[in-house]
Amino acid sequence: MNSPEALAQTAYRQVIEARAPTLSGSGGIRYAVLTDPGRSRVFLTILANEGGGNFNREIVAFDDIEEAIADQPAETPFGVKVFRVAFIGKSNNNAGFLAAALVHAGLLAPSEVKHKYLKIGDWPAFEAGVLARDDAETFLFPPALPEAVQVFVSAGGVAPVADKPGKKNRRGGNRLIPVEAAPAEAGEGDHADHP
Repeated sequence: MNSPEALAQTAYRQVIEARAPTLSGSGGIRYAVLTDPGRSRVFLTILANEGGGNFNREIVAFDDIEEAIADQPAETPFGVKVFRVAFIGKSNNNAGFLAAALVHAGLLAPSEVKHKYLKIGDWPAFEAGVLARDDAETFLFPPALPEAVQVFVSAGGVAPVADKPGKKNRRGGNRLIPVEAAPAEAGEGDHADHP
C-alpha cells in the first residue's frame, strides 16, 4: 500500500533530457541525466517510451550502472541484460532502454556481434562533466500526483500506478519505483547547493 510517506518527493538536478532511438531502431525513449543537489552523484532515469513497451520508472545511480559492467573484459561485447542488476523493478525493457540512453550518450556502442555492445567513451569524464554543469532544472521524483489523488492518498487510499488514461494497471506496467532520497552532502559549504 502506498502511504503518503512513500510518495514523498526527492529533489534532483536535471542536467540533460534527451530522446534516444531504441536499440531495435523501431522507436524512441526519453531519458534524463540527473545529479543530487550536492553534485556528488549522477543518476539516469527513463522518462517515456514512444512504443508500447513497459518499463519501471526509477532513478538509477550511475555508479550502479558502472558496477554492472565492471567485470566485463575490455573490448569484449556484452548483452544489455547485465544492466538488470542496477534496477529494483523487474521489467524486461529496463536494461534495453538504459542501454539505448547510454548509446545515445556515447558510452556504449553496438559491436559486430548482434545484440551485443561495447563500453566506449570516457565514463569518468562524462560523470565529471555532468556534475560540473550549472544549467540544471529541479527534477522531483516521483512526479507530483494530481491534487485529488494526493487527498485520497493522505486519507489512507492507495495511489494509482497506471499512467495511461483508460488503461488498467497491469503487472509490470510503467510503475513508479520508490527510491531512497538523494544523498545529502556532509561537507562544509554544501548546504548552499541544496534547494
